[in-house]
Order: sequence, then structure tokens, then C-alpha cells
Amino acid sequence: MSDPARILSDLEAAGVHVTLEDDRLKVTGNQQAITAHLDEIRAHKPELVALLTQAANDAHAAPEPPIERFRRLNRETEASIEDLERQGAESHRKIQAALLDARIRASAETIGNALESSLIEGTEALAKIRPAADPAPLATASYGEVVAWMDVSGETDPEVRRDILIGYGFDPDFQYLDSGRRTCRQCRNLDADGGCRAARRGQIPNTSRHYTWPAGIDAPHRCVGYLPGPDDLDKRPGRERFDWPTAETQPDTAKAVCARCAHWTPNPVNAAGGIGRCTIAAPASKRPGSLWPWPDAEIYCTRFQEITPC
Repeated sequence: MSDPARILSDLEAAGVHVTLEDDRLKVTGNQQAITAHLDEIRAHKPELVALLTQAANDAHAAPEPPIERFRRLNRETEASIEDLERQGAESHRKIQAALLDARIRASAETIGNALESSLIEGTEALAKIRPAADPAPLATASYGEVVAWMDVSGETDPEVRRDILIGYGFDPDFQYLDSGRRTCRQCRNLDADGGCRAARRGQIPNTSRHYTWPAGIDAPHRCVGYLPGPDDLDKRPGRERFDWPTAETQPDTAKAVCARCAHWTPNPVNAAGGIGRCTIAAPASKRPGSLWPWPDAEIYCTRFQEITPC
């Protein structure tokens, strides 16, 4: 074997490919093998170029051997078959996806139609039911809640209203026996924090805006600022119910001051600042602002007797 042919054979065995491109050698492949044979390639470059040129000319001149042509055609046929199989698999996948989508759409449409039919049937069934204007109160409802429900329902027949109240356990003829004494909890002027709205509006005479009944919100008493709640049958406010004296109705009592009254006794523990006591228990002594020792704490009292200075 000549040197150029041996060099090409050794390079092919080492993974190096030598080709001819525009009368110049092109060496590709294993870089280590190329570096090891680089001096040898350079030394025999003309011979290698001539050998490769002759081989290329012989390849163009000589006809393709039958066996090589058969192998080439076989390879091309196998590639075409693989391409067709790949295209067929892709088409099959697309067809399967289209069929699945069509089935899902058909199922969704069927379910939607069934739901719509059920909704229409349910709406028609509900339309046949005639709901009550307002549900009846619970068995634990208060007197005021039952009366309010009858008013909203438009029930005006006295006998029917009486029967309803009796059915809830209330006596339609019930009347308070204490001449109108009420607790703060029954008053609509009671705020959520326990304060009095009437006092905060300045509607209770001789009291501060922070006034509350000393005995507590559950103690019955008479108050000018009382506003009847829903359970109170007597809808008169406190000023009308208790005949509260004013400067207009009793002008001669406008300057009544407990500390200047003959019936007043000071507090033995705190005479200068504590609430005293009325020796005749005058009705005015039960009202807010009374019995204070201050000389300017004016109230309205029909039993007032001013002390005559000595």
C-alpha cells in the first residue's frame, strides 16, 4: 500500500475524515488523532490531494455497482416507510383527540340540557307554592314581637288578634299594676353601653349628660325621659305618663332646692357632697337631681318649704 493510501487508512481507523474541497484538504474528526498525524499529513499533502482527486474522478466515471444501488434504494425505501409511519401515527393521534373532544362536547351538551330542564321544573314547582307574607314568630317571641307581626301581616280583627295573643301565652287584658314604673331596660332611650340617650340630649332636668339611674337599669322607677318600648302597652312618654311638674305647670316650685328645704336632712357621712334624705319622702325626692346638698341644685317639688333664716 502506498504511503498516501496507508495514511488515509490510518486516519479513517483513528476517526479522522479527510476530504477534498476546492483542491484543499479538509480534515475533521478526532482532534488528538489529527494532532498526532498532522506532520505526516503536511509532508504528504500533494500525494493525498492527488489520491483524493483520482478517487473522486473514478467515482464519477465508474457506474454504481448493482449491490451498492440496491443498498441505497433499500435505505431510501426504509426512510420513506419510517416517514409514512410517523405521519400515520400523528394523523391517528389527531383523529383520536378530535373524537374525544366531540364526545366531551356532546356529553356536556346533554348534561346542560338536563340541568336546564331540572331548573325549569323546579322553578315551576316553586311557583305553585304560595309562600306566607311573613313567617310566624317563634314560641319564645315577646308580646311586642307578636303584636308587630300581626300589624305587618295586616291582621285587624280584634277577636283574631286576641286569640293569637292567647295562643302565645299572653293575656290581652293585662295591665301594669304599679302606675307606670318602668326599668331602663324597657326604655328605647337605653344605649348599648348602658347610657341614657335622653340624658345625653339634655332632656332630663338637673342631671348631667352622663346620668344613669343609681339603682341600675333593671330597677323600676319613674323617669321623665322614658320612651316606651315595643312591649309596653302604654305608649305615652314619661313626661306625659308621670305628670312631671315643670316651670310652666307649677311656676311657684321652680326655685325648689333640697338643701334649703325644711324637710331635708344632710348625709351624716359626707354632709358637703353626699346625697341627703327627705324626711317626708316627697315624690320629688325620688326623681333624678334631688337631695343634693348644693345650694343651686334646683328641682320641682310641691312640698318644698324654704328654711327661714334666723
